[in-house]
Amino acid sequence: MVGFVRGAALVFVGIINWQAAAQAQSALLGVAPEAELLQPLEARGCPPAEPSDPATTASLGDRFVAAQHFRETASARNGVAISWLGTMFRQRFVTKTEPASARTMLQPLRLRRPARASEIVAWLGDRGEVTLGELWCLLSLQPNGEQGALLTNAIPNLFFVRDREEKLWTVDVVWGGPGWEIGASAIDGDRRWEAGAQPFSR
Repeated sequence: MVGFVRGAALVFVGIINWQAAAQAQSALLGVAPEAELLQPLEARGCPPAEPSDPATTASLGDRFVAAQHFRETASARNGVAISWLGTMFRQRFVTKTEPASARTMLQPLRLRRPARASEIVAWLGDRGEVTLGELWCLLSLQPNGEQGALLTNAIPNLFFVRDREEKLWTVDVVWGGPGWEIGASAIDGDRRWEAGAQPFSR
């Protein structure tokens, strides 16, 4: 029970801290609150803390090998249902190995108006980058499109992840019915993500 209360408090503090940072940035930019680009939603711990766990990070292993996880599969019987991996994602991310992530609080945010990835990244600042392992952790909690932190209504979930050459890319994750569809595109591209898309940050 104590662990659960601590976990809930950590989520609440995370949202308050993110909102305070967003408000400070808005004031610096001269932006009215109703015109803010991103609306913070409930932060999620990944992997979720058990009620008996202390509110601290826990190691998830030594390393994360993307090729062992990101594979197109017909169902989640042997893992996460992935129906499509884009060419750019295959080229830039599937061959990547990275240090395993510790337990992390991930913050979903709702995009209030259409914006390019470069604009979203600028708003998020240092909090904007996540790892492949953290992205996979969220996918593993919703392997067949179950309800959870990730949207499953065909609206993109957006992650900003570094590839094997340490270049930052936009990784978009969409539930397409048969499985997850995962693509990658350049941060400085011309594509404008529609209002309602859901970026994640730390």
